[in-house]
Amino acid sequence: MHVNIDRLLLKTHVFPVWITARIFTQQYKYRRVPGMDIIIILDLQKLCCSSDSAQRCGLQQFACSWHQRFPQKQSQPVVTPALPIALECEDGVISVQSALYGRANKVICSEGRPPQQTSNTGCSQSGTRNFVKTRCSGKKVCEISTNDVNSPDPCTGTYKYLQTNFTCLPAIHLIACENSYAHLYCDRGQVISVFGADYGRQDKAVCYASRPPSQVENVYCSNPTQIVAQSCDGKNSCSIRVNNSVFGDPCVGTYKYLQLSYVCEYPTFG
Repeated sequence: MHVNIDRLLLKTHVFPVWITARIFTQQYKYRRVPGMDIIIILDLQKLCCSSDSAQRCGLQQFACSWHQRFPQKQSQPVVTPALPIALECEDGVISVQSALYGRANKVICSEGRPPQQTSNTGCSQSGTRNFVKTRCSGKKVCEISTNDVNSPDPCTGTYKYLQTNFTCLPAIHLIACENSYAHLYCDRGQVISVFGADYGRQDKAVCYASRPPSQVENVYCSNPTQIVAQSCDGKNSCSIRVNNSVFGDPCVGTYKYLQLSYVCEYPTFG
């Protein structure tokens, strides 16, 4: 769905699906969330996407920072407790640079909130970056929400948000179904460097052939793993068996797959 209007109102009922809204030269992408209606209103006269005006923008800064594609394939999604966000790279894979759950300024996610809920700008949940990096780095698409990082509460009484900063890096993205092999290889003289790997299921349309619906319906099964990196880093080629004996079983009864990303690079010495 593409529209060119001064004011955009989107209300969703059919799940899940992506909606892309193009307003003049800017493109915004929204994901419909299961079990929810999302209403997003963008007023171009008040939409502040430049860094010099964003500080005066309130809710508009939230909209810009959540949906705008930044230069150099860099994005900064922000999510309030009601909505998950999807980090996505159309080209390459996600490389998480930073992540914050808490509050770092008074403007983001402040609409309709009393001053005492937004005044604490030194609130940060410990370990958020490592969690998001482990969950999302090396993937093409990754969904997270505040429910993943909100315990324990880092600052009671403060209205918090989750903000991530990531780039899209060129890499080889590989998926191998359960009970098969993942084969990684590089050109002569180069070695493997694994960005990330996850054994589980996040998509019904991957590795689903000849499987009953009950084995592919759980798309919230995620098990980030270092096993591939430990087995393959520094080698010219590498094959690894994809099964529960190697990676464990993060979701019993679900037919899983291994997704990973890696680059081929020339080894450094010294």
